[in-house]
Amino acid sequence: ADVLEFTSHGYDGFVFDENNRRVDFKGYRADCINDMALEFLDGYTGEKPFFMTVSQIEPHHQNDRKHYEGPEGSKERFRDFILPEDLKALGGNAAEEYPDYLGQCASLDENLGRLVAKLKEKGLYENTVILFASDHGSHFLTRNRDDHLNGYDDYKRSCHDACLHVPLVIAGGPYRGGRAVEELVSTASLPKTILALAGVDVGDAMIGENLLDVVEKKADNRPNEIFAQISESRVGRCIRTARYTYSVYAPGVNGGAAAASDRYADDFLYDMEQDPHQLNNVVADPAYAQVKAELRERLLDWIWRAEGARPVITD
Repeated sequence: ADVLEFTSHGYDGFVFDENNRRVDFKGYRADCINDMALEFLDGYTGEKPFFMTVSQIEPHHQNDRKHYEGPEGSKERFRDFILPEDLKALGGNAAEEYPDYLGQCASLDENLGRLVAKLKEKGLYENTVILFASDHGSHFLTRNRDDHLNGYDDYKRSCHDACLHVPLVIAGGPYRGGRAVEELVSTASLPKTILALAGVDVGDAMIGENLLDVVEKKADNRPNEIFAQISESRVGRCIRTARYTYSVYAPGVNGGAAAASDRYADDFLYDMEQDPHQLNNVVADPAYAQVKAELRERLLDWIWRAEGARPVITD
């Protein structure tokens, strides 16, 4: 299914196989999708290498039910949750949704464990690289509350850390030793990284980095920052450094219809050294005028590299 959330809920649904045949499933969706991956491994005979993507939609909210839906019992299992400080301060709907959200996350952990166990059972584990990643986080309706341009509740379309900061674990092959890498990296680097694991060096023909170079600190004077683009709720662009997040948006432009803009305006600037939970927007604070000017130029450089344009950004 191109959009799994429209063909299933937390329990039961259907997908399509490689021959476009409908495959129905019964049970908790994350378990069922994982079972399909296990079925592939059970039938794998080693005749050629494989690349498998297990694309779980959890922990999304469901578009028609408008709720996060963990496995049955999640509300009881995770009732003693502790909210992150930004969600605690800003409200939203996390107090209601968080136990099921945690239940969904736990189901992914448990299903990854089942995958690892199967790889070991089949004698494949030592020759397999596992990448665990996500496309975005959730701010639980605490941000963009005035931006419902297309008639939906927004959980993810923002340059705040709650949306941008996602898990990334790579294990196997040259990625061994349990090292934590503190440098900022982008999921835009995953395709180049995967190809490099297969012995393919694409050079500058693709965006991003080979993340092994970051792990091994091979790049001198590497900029410790990432660039992100926002669509649907707005047309936005941002730069995230180790200390600051600076974001701009295109006023009056529908993010569901336009991919970019030639004009942007300040959205927010956070100093995470002083404000780690991104609660105090200092984008108009004169004390940060020089910082903002420098970040704005660096953001424009990113936009030029990514889009081949240099728009105007105003206060």
